[in-house]
Amino acid sequence: MRNLLLTTIAAVTLGLAASSASAAPPGFGIYTPGGGVEIGPGGPRFVTPQQNESLRPWEIRRILRDQGYDQIQILDQGRWTYTVQAVSTRGGVFILTVSARTGEIRDRRWAGRAY
Repeated sequence: MRNLLLTTIAAVTLGLAASSASAAPPGFGIYTPGGGVEIGPGGPRFVTPQQNESLRPWEIRRILRDQGYDQIQILDQGRWTYTVQAVSTRGGVFILTVSARTGEIRDRRWAGRAY
């Protein structure tokens, strides 16, 4: 609770300083796993994890590895989805469409057998 209060105070202080400066960088913020404070042209605002940017490629690989996939190759990275080729634990090669925000597998197509 104390850390949240200190983070909020720091963000508000930075927000006041940023609003008075004309060259403040857009999208500057302090982020934690549970959310964060972003200071932009409109002033400070709380940002939840769902509003943050997409997951990084290494995070997508880690999520898929935890679900039992191996030999993971990212074929395409879009704004909302990743297209990934991966081998399942049973040896099947699949083309996966994965949500870039949550890591959830949206579509799974069989692409052959790994030898």
